[in-house]
Amino acid sequence: MLTSSSHHLAMLLAIALGNGCIHTLLGPDHYIPFIAMSKARQWTSHRTAWITAACGMAHVFSASLLGFVGIAVGEKLLEGLAGWLLLAFGLTYLIWGLRRALKPKIRSQKLSKKMDITAWVLFIIFVLGPCEPLIPLQMFAATTGSSFEVMLTLIVFAIATISTMVTVVIASVFGMSFIKKPILERYGHAIAGLSIVASGVGVVWLGL
Repeated sequence: MLTSSSHHLAMLLAIALGNGCIHTLLGPDHYIPFIAMSKARQWTSHRTAWITAACGMAHVFSASLLGFVGIAVGEKLLEGLAGWLLLAFGLTYLIWGLRRALKPKIRSQKLSKKMDITAWVLFIIFVLGPCEPLIPLQMFAATTGSSFEVMLTLIVFAIATISTMVTVVIASVFGMSFIKKPILERYGHAIAGLSIVASGVGVVWLGL
């Protein structure tokens, strides 16, 4: 028979698990940039999964830090900054992708290497964009339970968020691998940039 403390912990972990999955599925910025970049940059499934997971960890970790210090203002500032950075990155990549598609001569190996920094750009954006749903959940756990319960809540939420991100991204990339259209291959980078712009718009103006 569950004690009151065990029942409280079980409920807390169930909420963390549900919130981790649902908030990820409802936030296109959690997976669209990775799907678009994986397709455009021709990342392997292994690389796509690791980049997505790393950004997911950064996303959760930055939120947990804010939760520990309880800086609500800092959360809002970082959330807004991350949205604008995502939008700027998408616009930059869209312009570069259009130039690359319309001027095939600029497709040099040197330029391709320079664009490999996109994974790091996404990582930094996710560091600066904390996972907002975790913060109130973490603070609630801290006020009603032990430090062990807080850490367990963080771990369950992180696993739920990251696994959902990776699953959605890999499944989508796998599905898109069956689509072979010359126009998509030519304008792949531009389409990726446009997708990221849409995610940025959703974060900045629509609050997704």
